[in-house]
Amino acid sequence: MCERERLGRVERDTVDLKRGLVFVKMQNTRMKTIIENSTKRLEELLTGKAEETRETLHLYFENALYRLCASNPNFSAKTGQIDYEEVKLLQQEQEAVSMRSRQESNTRVASKWLKGLKGFTYDPMIDMKDCLEHIALLDSDEKDISQWILRSEKLTEWLQEKKSSILEIELQTPPTLLNNPLSFTSALIATTLRSTAQFPVLAFFCRHRNNESHLEDKSGPVTLAKSLNGQLLSFTVDLRPSVDLSSLEDQEFFSKAKKNLKDGLLLLDALLSSLPEDDMVFVIIDSLSWLSGSGKDGDKVIKKLRRIIGKREDLVVKMMVTDALAGSYVKSVADISLYVPDVVSGYGGIDIVESSDEIARKTKRKQDVKNGDGETTSDDEDEDEEDDSEEDENEEDEDNDSDADD
Repeated sequence: MCERERLGRVERDTVDLKRGLVFVKMQNTRMKTIIENSTKRLEELLTGKAEETRETLHLYFENALYRLCASNPNFSAKTGQIDYEEVKLLQQEQEAVSMRSRQESNTRVASKWLKGLKGFTYDPMIDMKDCLEHIALLDSDEKDISQWILRSEKLTEWLQEKKSSILEIELQTPPTLLNNPLSFTSALIATTLRSTAQFPVLAFFCRHRNNESHLEDKSGPVTLAKSLNGQLLSFTVDLRPSVDLSSLEDQEFFSKAKKNLKDGLLLLDALLSSLPEDDMVFVIIDSLSWLSGSGKDGDKVIKKLRRIIGKREDLVVKMMVTDALAGSYVKSVADISLYVPDVVSGYGGIDIVESSDEIARKTKRKQDVKNGDGETTSDDEDEDEEDDSEEDENEEDEDNDSDADD
């Protein structure tokens, strides 16, 4: 093709997908015509020739074909066949180069966006550590409440659910202190899930952020969205190198995501879409009632997150929300609701090691999931495998109206 076509024409005719396909089709058509004409010409040349001449020409063509094959580095001259091991090694080398290039691009994209947060702490580990380190501040009744939640059938159901779901946890008497059994439980679940390094675990502790600052730009809905995006970006760069984030940068998702809730959650939706098929994501929002802003803002966050979760058929996204306001939207749409009375049975303590092991065991998955290298891995085969409502049109209209306020 390069002998007959100027490279400038090749570049011009393949500038977009449609023109590129037309160009390739034309080249294939021409090649087919050349082969057909050559075959007819060869038949004409051989007509009436002696058998000896035919055999000589046949031998010539065989040698020419052999030289053509032998010029390929994957062709073995000793066996006369393709060296498939060499082909496999070459493919692996090419994939490794491609993976490194993608990782470097992802690191650059993520670093650029995270630096633009200007000192904003998007990682909830500070809040989670605070919850866990202050276990001594919980009295025996509060420890019993935490242990009761960790051993509840509804938490187990949510952890082992094979499809996307929302768990809402409510205490009979809402917590009044920063260090409380509900936040401790959220922190223990989040840190345990993170320690497995199996899947993204995105967490936001509304009360701790509100305690740090009452300002909405420090502990409100937009801050929550920025935090979730920052966590998912960091996880993707570190543990999902097969993902390509460059396309998101081209669509200007990152530049808009810091400005308002709508664009922030659009970026979150795009980041979720980039994850490998059959991946699993956990989203934990602790003490929703303490999210800065109005109760309507909290409902708007949950409504938008629920819509994002509902349309993801290629992923399993599990969201846990605790301590929502009375009459909150999440209470009406949660797939699983856990009501915790003030007085529960217990021995006045929490077995953290046992509880962590149970959480990790319950979230082990037998199904194949693509790992960071784009290959598939299977979790423990010996684990037992345990066995969404759609948005109605009124909710869609209501949410579209509210977008104008973002």
